[in-house]
Amino acid sequence: MFRPQTMFRPSSPNAKITIIIIVIVIVGIALGVVVGLLRSGGAAAPYAVGVLGSLVALFQWLIAEWRARAKVTWEAVQTYYTDGDDKKFVNIRERIRQNDSEGAEDFCNFYEKWGRLARLGYLPVKIFNGSSGASISLLFLRLEGHIVSRRKEDNPHYAQSYVWLVSEIHRLGYLKGLPAEAQIADLARRLGVRTSAEA
Repeated sequence: MFRPQTMFRPSSPNAKITIIIIVIVIVGIALGVVVGLLRSGGAAAPYAVGVLGSLVALFQWLIAEWRARAKVTWEAVQTYYTDGDDKKFVNIRERIRQNDSEGAEDFCNFYEKWGRLARLGYLPVKIFNGSSGASISLLFLRLEGHIVSRRKEDNPHYAQSYVWLVSEIHRLGYLKGLPAEAQIADLARRLGVRTSAEA
């Protein structure tokens, strides 16, 4: 099972902007200190070298974190495709296409997990641009009754990340030209999807 192991969780553009601003401020302060120390004479040169060394260490740490994030994202994409091609899951998809609700729970749980990871920024939503996004969106229409009944029975938040994922796929235009595009968007709205900004 995929488990993200990185410090950064860039789930929103605001998090990325905040990190960039903090780095710019730290670099600006450090460079100001270095310039001040170098202008004050030879005795302050060791301090300037220390500040520059700290800057280098900061940048090395940031680069290591971004590389770790890229690796985690790559592993998530690999795991998504591997799990989706599993024989058991392929059979579940076929049963749902034939209006058999036996695998509906497993299907919703599978995409609930991947929807949550996409929402948190660990799985890029752009991988659903193509047949994968169209397939899960069309199957989403067949699962409406299951999702609605589970929400009424015991869990009002059932499949929320799955519904969000389908809504994002539609919002990004990945369903353009699909005959059921408007029907999918309408169902996602009726099931109470929160927008990306609210997530």
